[in-house]
Amino acid sequence: MGRVLAFLVGVGAVLAGLIFFFGSMDSQIKRLKFENERYALKQRFAAKIPHLQSVEDEKAAFDLQTAVKEYAKSLAELYKKYPEFRDPDSILKRWEKDYQDKKVDEGKIRGARERVTLVKGLWEKFLTDNYKPVMTSADKSLRVDIYNVEKKAVDGQDKLIVHVAYIGGTPDKSMGFGGIEMQIPLADDDATAKKRAKGELKDNKQERKATVSGGGEPNTLILEPEKWVEDFPPGIVIGYYDFPLFPAEAKSMELTMDFEFKNPGGGRVANAVKFKPMELKPEWKLPEGSSFEADEQTEE
Repeated sequence: MGRVLAFLVGVGAVLAGLIFFFGSMDSQIKRLKFENERYALKQRFAAKIPHLQSVEDEKAAFDLQTAVKEYAKSLAELYKKYPEFRDPDSILKRWEKDYQDKKVDEGKIRGARERVTLVKGLWEKFLTDNYKPVMTSADKSLRVDIYNVEKKAVDGQDKLIVHVAYIGGTPDKSMGFGGIEMQIPLADDDATAKKRAKGELKDNKQERKATVSGGGEPNTLILEPEKWVEDFPPGIVIGYYDFPLFPAEAKSMELTMDFEFKNPGGGRVANAVKFKPMELKPEWKLPEGSSFEADEQTEE
């Protein structure tokens, strides 16, 4: 009797193991199917990027937001089929667990949290019809949207955090970040103002301008937002710059951003993204009487 009982226990253990094995394998196969179907949705969205990156008129934001919402609608249908795989915070949860297990340090978890917050914030703007760029412009291979500007203290100094979406941006090293130049028209001095009032100066003659030059990658650059929020669509790189506050007297700003792309043949394609003059909001400016460091020139 004891041998029979031992045999039955052994058989039960084997059956349990087989059930677990095949159940696990079935789950893995289902996960693979889900990943393949989600990948197909992402590829369908990526096929729209060449059109979206070339649009820079008033329809630019609408077209991009519409494309993202169509993609999100297809994702929602996919999750009805695979509800067990829906977890918008899955990546952050893994980072938090690694942090708890002391596999990553404070600096890395802080960076991960910031990136997840930035990507989720833009994702939500798309889905809630709140994607309203302050400025948008494009050149050959790239469209750049400045989708938010906020004043924030950075290391004890007020800065403008300029949030940017690069439509057509690439996650590899084929996309290079070049120079940035801001041209800021300044108020006339008293003598010039009197001449202009009398009609002695035409167009922008003797107009004073401050020039701020810089370059390189944004302060924070997220080449692959999908690594932080899995459902985020491909073909959009995001980041933000720290810009200085503008002079109190300034009313507008003209911005140019240079980029370079490597093509498959090894050549390079320069992109000069020039924005239309942007009106400066009062909260983006320095207090009256504050100094502003920049090169100044006068149009002759």
